[in-house]
Amino acid sequence: MDFPNKLFLSARINKDNKTIQSTIQTCTCLFVYAYCDFELKVFFVDDQNNYDCDISFDVLESMNYECVTKDQSEYQELSLALPAIETDNKRFLIAGVSGVLRWAIKSHIEKFPNHFSKSLLGFRGGCLAACAESSVWTNFCEVQLPNSVCEMKLTMNKEEESIVIPPSLVLLEAHLKSSDDVSKTLENLVITEKSEEFSLHHNYLEGIDLTLADMIAFPCVYYLLTNLPCAVMTHLEDVRKWLERMFSNIFVKKAATKCGFLLETFFLFKEDVTRKIIVPVVDKDSLYKRDPAHTKMRCKHKSPIEILTHLQLLEWEKLPPDLHPATGDLPQERIERKCQQIESMVTAVLKVAVDGQIIVEFCAGGGHVGLLLAYFLPSCKVILIENKESSIFRAKKRVESLNLKNVFFYQCNLDYFKGSFDLGVSLHACGVATDLVIQQCIKQRASFVCCPCCYGGVQNTHLLRYPLSKRFCSTSLAYEKYLFLLIVLIEQKLIHLLLNRVNYVWDSLIQIEHFLPKNIIMKSYLQLYNLSHVHQSTIF
Repeated sequence: MDFPNKLFLSARINKDNKTIQSTIQTCTCLFVYAYCDFELKVFFVDDQNNYDCDISFDVLESMNYECVTKDQSEYQELSLALPAIETDNKRFLIAGVSGVLRWAIKSHIEKFPNHFSKSLLGFRGGCLAACAESSVWTNFCEVQLPNSVCEMKLTMNKEEESIVIPPSLVLLEAHLKSSDDVSKTLENLVITEKSEEFSLHHNYLEGIDLTLADMIAFPCVYYLLTNLPCAVMTHLEDVRKWLERMFSNIFVKKAATKCGFLLETFFLFKEDVTRKIIVPVVDKDSLYKRDPAHTKMRCKHKSPIEILTHLQLLEWEKLPPDLHPATGDLPQERIERKCQQIESMVTAVLKVAVDGQIIVEFCAGGGHVGLLLAYFLPSCKVILIENKESSIFRAKKRVESLNLKNVFFYQCNLDYFKGSFDLGVSLHACGVATDLVIQQCIKQRASFVCCPCCYGGVQNTHLLRYPLSKRFCSTSLAYEKYLFLLIVLIEQKLIHLLLNRVNYVWDSLIQIEHFLPKNIIMKSYLQLYNLSHVHQSTIF
């Protein structure tokens, strides 16, 4: 039987011993699954050598599930890091804990509009809607906390004389002590009566209401604390109160029990007076705010006639109306400029694309570039990768109207995409995102057409650490000075160093004395065959 919606999770299930070993991400999904009582078909994929968590077999009660190997076609066709959702006849895929669970909750309340799980999406349904790369809060919940569990499994040594509390728990404690974010939440409430018990302290992670952020953090905190002596709780008083409050919720406790999470576990440990507890010093700034020193860059070419002579125009009036950017909810004042940007990208891609290729548009937004490519290249498979729900929704509506059969949607961060492809495309993927796109293309030995944006936004992330070049690393150049160089001097030689190192050939299409990333036009191709047989690619 074929199921319209499939949830893929990473786990090893032993039916004889009735044990489940899983990643912390799978554990989180199963916990929320049990809480919301989803009706999704679950496919457990044994794709890891070692797992982070042991889960009670009771969580599988009344669940429709199937165990598959990583060699089976169901998993091979997925091309995504787990957890992942496959729906819409395999044309719409979602990856990442936040994205998967948000989709599952929304689908569930479509069928059961009054279900209590609706409140997990938070104020205006915006809880964890932003991606981990752009949101400090999503990054903390989806990346930092789960990574702490994985790191603890690798580094926990019972013989050490001291125990270091994971920095993520210290950050969480500081977050729960703050009141600024609660004040903002209360602005949206209507006061109907006075109460002496009213407080500005966090009841839950996002204020006074239980949200998806609490549900994702709960399994992570549980596993971290069960691997630490109870003495650490004296340094995590607000985390302890939050845990007790979570267990006091009937539905949370029921789901936790199914997964094997027991509050009594935290009181089984006796006081460990032989080892010193170390509380690491962490930056306790708000987990809702990013604080990079963004430097605004301005184009020095007020009338770049030389650039325009190299561009070709699209005959918009002859194209279907739904391909025009005006149908993508753009403000009127941005439409003309957007058309010019899209023309530059699309005409460049059409020069290098080959029939039958798989083309991926990263950070696709509403799919302005990708939909045009799908229209002009009907024999190519075009994949749109975008993590914003509203953008994917708009793109899907346009595809349905255009009746394009060669477009597929992946709602996820670009690093969750694991599929193979021939040509990568990105228009104004900000800061680090452009480097991640190029990195993905190089790994796949794919050509690429990229228009970078916002070098002032380049910074270290959980995926990339700067400088990337071995030559720059060997100079012992401080990270802050490296960022200053990126902002002040966008140097073509930096791109030479990267591309030449991975066997790409690079040469400039246009030489401009003063330029910014949005005006750069360069050409790069793989040096694997005779030049007459390679696929060229362009970087803007």
